[in-house]
Amino acid sequence: MMSKSFSDLKGNSILLVETPWDSRVLNLKTCELKLIFNDEIHSFLLLFDEVNEYLKNTGYQYMQIRCDSNNRDLKHILNSRGYYIAEMSLSLSYANPSKLDLSKINRINVDLDLVTVEETDALDFFKEIAHQNFHHGRLIEDVNIDEKFGRQRSANWIDDLVATPFSLYKASFRGNLIGFHAERVSEKNNTVNWILTGVSEKYSVYALPLWSAAFKLAQDNNVANISTMISASNTKVLNLYNRFPFRVDGSWYGFHKIER
Repeated sequence: MMSKSFSDLKGNSILLVETPWDSRVLNLKTCELKLIFNDEIHSFLLLFDEVNEYLKNTGYQYMQIRCDSNNRDLKHILNSRGYYIAEMSLSLSYANPSKLDLSKINRINVDLDLVTVEETDALDFFKEIAHQNFHHGRLIEDVNIDEKFGRQRSANWIDDLVATPFSLYKASFRGNLIGFHAERVSEKNNTVNWILTGVSEKYSVYALPLWSAAFKLAQDNNVANISTMISASNTKVLNLYNRFPFRVDGSWYGFHKIER
């Protein structure tokens, strides 16, 4: 996966990261821009225009940027350069999960077991959940992108999550496969990032037990912090996180741009 960094002398920087998972479904050259904005507006504008010129000259057609929703200056800059708000996300975290008594929240046990690439039936089931039952996501919520591409992107994600550095777990209740949980552990920082968790619509009543099983996994691994990011429009999942409750750390606008 190609990346390229740009920076100036004022502490502003922009990292361009190609997103082949988006390119596969959109048949466009795609990337994400990760910004460090040091409040030097004039200098940042020069840097941002340099990056946009590079994007144009190298044929990028679909760009995504996450921006702190409270940063008025940066929102104005992105809007002035043709980027539009496609969706909004919330970053959440839970510090010291070992201190929570899960029995006060949930008493139904869901089993989590690691999945391998050889378990094609389970993976196909997860892809079906992601395709049919996921109604939120960066591509799905972008009204300028055909919804079918966003749903296919969600399904394709499963193939990425079954490989290193991620861990993909199958969720079972009394022998029935009900969903999945994917995460990325940072042993260096003793933290875990929850990437994607899903339950089949047929077993939606076990959503809280599934999230609780993922939480217990974090407790068993003695992690110091759980973090995740969810769509602000996904109120059902947000209410699940509120049951623990997770802390809302920030809100982020997803700015996108399409060049045809």
